Amino acid sequence: MTGKFFFDWIITTLSLFNTILLIWLGLTVLLNSDRKRLGVWVASLGLLVGGGFFTIHSYMVSHPLNPLSREVNSLWYLSWLMLVSLPFAWYILILWYSGFWNKEEVQLRKWQKYFFPVLSIIFLFNLRLVLFKDTLPSFVEFTQISISKLPSLY
Repeated sequence: MTGKFFFDWIITTLSLFNTILLIWLGLTVLLNSDRKRLGVWVASLGLLVGGGFFTIHSYMVSHPLNPLSREVNSLWYLSWLMLVSLPFAWYILILWYSGFWNKEEVQLRKWQKYFFPVLSIIFLFNLRLVLFKDTLPSFVEFTQISISKLPSLY
């Protein structure tokens, strides 16, 4: 990836560690829960999707890739889809855990009744940016970005 052995080794090691950890946690939550409620499924699926993201990341950083291949671009867009979906899944899980959908929890519903629709619209907008490939650069375009072409912050 970078051509520096030690740096590449650290990146690959951390990515594999995250892959193993997230898949293990996702399976542990799913297989050891007594009652399989919606929140348990969302938590397990979120952890497994995170593990899938790091699986793709491990593959992309540890193999010499041909940036022009369809496989690389498919993995690139799939990883962005996972990356955009995970924070919203976490938000849904926290709402479930804190009792947002229970009728008794009035204070939480009062605060989140405005945030939930706004964040849902933001999630759908981000999903649109990832799903339609004209808004997200391909892997080839991303690797050819030069720092000199980026806008200046000063």
